Amino acid sequence: MPGHDPSRPDAPDPAGRRAHPGAEHAAATRRTIRERLDELDAHIHETGHQFDLPGDGLSVPPEARHAAGHGIASTDDPAPIARDPRELAPPPGGTPRRDGRPVGGRPIRTIASDDPRAARAAAGSHQLSRAERFAWREERRREAARRRRQRRMRWLAPLAALVMVGGGAAGFVVAGGDDPASPQAGRGNDGEINADLGAQTAANGPLAVKRELGGPGSGGPVLQLDGARNLFEVDWDKPPTAGLVFDLDDGRVLWRKNPLKPLPIASVTKMMTALVVTEKLPPEQKIRITKAAINTDGSKVGVLPEGRWIGQSAMLHGLMLASGNDAAAALARQAGGGSIPRFVRMMNSRAKRMGLPCTRFSSPSGLLDEGNHSCAADLAVLARAVLDDERLAPIVGRRQAVLPFPIKGGKLYLYNHNPLLKENYPGVIGVKTGYTDAAGKTFVAAVKHKGHRYGVVLLHSPDIKTQAEQLLQRTYRADV
Repeated sequence: MPGHDPSRPDAPDPAGRRAHPGAEHAAATRRTIRERLDELDAHIHETGHQFDLPGDGLSVPPEARHAAGHGIASTDDPAPIARDPRELAPPPGGTPRRDGRPVGGRPIRTIASDDPRAARAAAGSHQLSRAERFAWREERRREAARRRRQRRMRWLAPLAALVMVGGGAAGFVVAGGDDPASPQAGRGNDGEINADLGAQTAANGPLAVKRELGGPGSGGPVLQLDGARNLFEVDWDKPPTAGLVFDLDDGRVLWRKNPLKPLPIASVTKMMTALVVTEKLPPEQKIRITKAAINTDGSKVGVLPEGRWIGQSAMLHGLMLASGNDAAAALARQAGGGSIPRFVRMMNSRAKRMGLPCTRFSSPSGLLDEGNHSCAADLAVLARAVLDDERLAPIVGRRQAVLPFPIKGGKLYLYNHNPLLKENYPGVIGVKTGYTDAAGKTFVAAVKHKGHRYGVVLLHSPDIKTQAEQLLQRTYRADV
């Protein structure tokens, strides 16, 4: 307002407004700032020093800096941000140097001249509106958080590297491979799995390029990912996100695409559920059907009688053929001693023992995508384990099953979701399909052809049946 000098605390306010409680202190601060800037400009005129602003590589002359409210640019600040005006003045007796640091004091950050909030802050932060003060503080808070993340990463990356080296010494071969799209070169998940694993470790240890198909120490064949070359290529308009074709008997990899990329796997999870159940429960152990199991979401067997005890074989058929989430919940609760979370821990422990570093489970059904993921190479090992299990191999190879069951009619009719079995594809011996919105269509298949057993893994495929058949036909022609 004309005639009113807000820098003088004793000047009357024509509008009759009450003086701000900190007005006197703010006015003194502004006077100090102006005095310091005048001293700095005088020194700059005498010495001819120029101070570079970070980011644009331009020098601001003293007149422009003084008019715009600039302080001295700090050479170690990645981006200019607004600061409290009391931090703009150098310490008493401090003089600028060419590196942008006042002698005897800390660096002073630049206030960008095109920021009206910064310019007003230079004249006194109490003149900002409430919204501007809030925005200013939020900007400073975000900048501080960004700097903290940068500091953490400076020591996290070397630590991760040490962990990977230690894991390799413990018996893993650290992944390198020749697949440029593998996560060794390069994201938690909430429905999507983080595939950028450059300096990180996977759920069960460092990623490895070798997997023993019979399990660590079993003497079984090793899945030969390191140095493996595709025997053929397939030209698809919409390829799967990841996939693998391998020989179940000798471990040769015939075709691969992102074999070490962790992805959601949906109901393919039930392969591990079945393995843990057969490990923990004797064949004669019956399974109690609880109300919680009946109310499980997703695909179901659908006719489980609440409160009854059902034979384990029928429940495993419901798990692997009909992909019943209700069967998965009932089996997990029984094998986990009444606790599904305990059973999930058993699943992850088994994955670790099997040497599956891409793999982590969060539920026995695979319905929950968050925290539930694996990769094509790990699923190849799981498939071999299921086919080697004398209780599971006959189940996953069945197109349909009619079983005695304590319901009206006394029989349970189940049909396998495996599209190759549905179409009577020659030589199919298993194993499991899956689908969720996040995982897309997933498929692990196994066939027997001319004395060899071949496995196919497809993750996030637009058409699991067609793509599996195409891969198998190319495999038969190439592997002669």
